[in-house]
Amino acid sequence: MSRRRDGLLTTESKRDFARRRKRLFEQIGPMGMVEQEYADSFVHDRWEIERYREIKAWFVASQSFVRKAVLRGKEVDALASFWGYTLRPLVELLRMRYCPVRWDFGMRYLDRDLPSTVYARLRDLIFVRDLGEIEAKLPEATAWAVALLRELDQPSASVRVVHDVD
Repeated sequence: MSRRRDGLLTTESKRDFARRRKRLFEQIGPMGMVEQEYADSFVHDRWEIERYREIKAWFVASQSFVRKAVLRGKEVDALASFWGYTLRPLVELLRMRYCPVRWDFGMRYLDRDLPSTVYARLRDLIFVRDLGEIEAKLPEATAWAVALLRELDQPSASVRVVHDVD
């Protein structure tokens, strides 16, 4: 495995881990994979911590890209920005909070992994008709993500804290 100077894994080693996980899945089968912990959970946790730090560093500032696209009347840019800069990181934070083992699963299995009220709230944010809805839903989605960032920073028995343990 190749590591950077700060000890985090490089993209090449992430690919190796994904291949290993796929082979493990094929050997065990779909039900066993869900029940089995990752063979290299330390590596998976390090990626989660790295991703959390990335989101924390740029999330609030990146919301301006969505707002600019809305103000300029660029529907496609606004939708792509809303999904890329707001909803995708929000989903990752929700997964870190409610389903840390699958924090990197994206939009898949959200109905199974999130509490039903959280899923319903997210579903309402995801479906937008036009620029007006993006503009209306952006503050709620942003505030929710900021609250999750704060919550994940707080040591608590009920919240999985994404702090580096070095």
